[in-house]
Amino acid sequence: MLPSPLSRWFVLSICCLLSGCGSAEYEARLQRTKELYGYLNRLDSSLSKSVWNRPDVGMAMRLPIPFKQVLPAPVPEKDEQGNPLPVLEDPRQPHILGVDLPGLVEAWQTELPIGGGEVGEARLFVCSNHQRFLDLGPNTPKPEDLLTDLEIALQTGFGVTLAVGESSTLTDNVRTRLIAPPRSSQDAQYTTPKDFTAIRFVPREPLAGQDIEGIVYAYKAGKIQMAVVCLLPRNTGAQFRERLTTALQTLVVSPDAPKPRKGTAGAPAGGANPGF
Repeated sequence: MLPSPLSRWFVLSICCLLSGCGSAEYEARLQRTKELYGYLNRLDSSLSKSVWNRPDVGMAMRLPIPFKQVLPAPVPEKDEQGNPLPVLEDPRQPHILGVDLPGLVEAWQTELPIGGGEVGEARLFVCSNHQRFLDLGPNTPKPEDLLTDLEIALQTGFGVTLAVGESSTLTDNVRTRLIAPPRSSQDAQYTTPKDFTAIRFVPREPLAGQDIEGIVYAYKAGKIQMAVVCLLPRNTGAQFRERLTTALQTLVVSPDAPKPRKGTAGAPAGGANPGF
């Protein structure tokens, strides 16, 4: 559990006092302490207190509020060598799209306010090419193709084609470069800015009667490719969208790619059932 903002403020202030600094230096340090406290407070007001941490895939992140309910992953059967067999159907997949998200690692479900006192279902996913390295063989999907395969799956699911090139702002069905946090922002002094490719997938008409969109934040660390994917109601307010980009500041991804396992079973099969 993370310490409370009040506890942080107390500890930081005491540290400054005990440093024996002069009046001017003390005031400067106190101001920096206030700014740091403000940054930590912004994180706490937007993100879950607990950290999602998966050492087995080398990733961690604080989730945007109100996401917290992890969808249970299917338990794979094992082959004679003890390696997990491909999962033929994963109930965590966004079945409303009619396609599977490649490299699915984790999924969450929540409800978001959409106005008029109503709420709408939202899903959050983390995808990675980590498993592709473990399963690597002559007939398995290439780890370096994960993000391309994810784009193809989402274009198919939403029935759209991404425009060529990039946009300077987040625009429907166009790739956008996103630095989180912006290097010019005050927050950049507290965390290393990360370079994402952001895409907002917007279908031409509602999917299965639901007016939803998808937002993807793709990221690379060494040979590791991963993405944070969110399916949410089109009329979701700005507050949650800001929380989502704030969560990206806390993302940690190990660049170390795992070595292929001996006797790998190969790649999971596709296929999905209708439904969200």
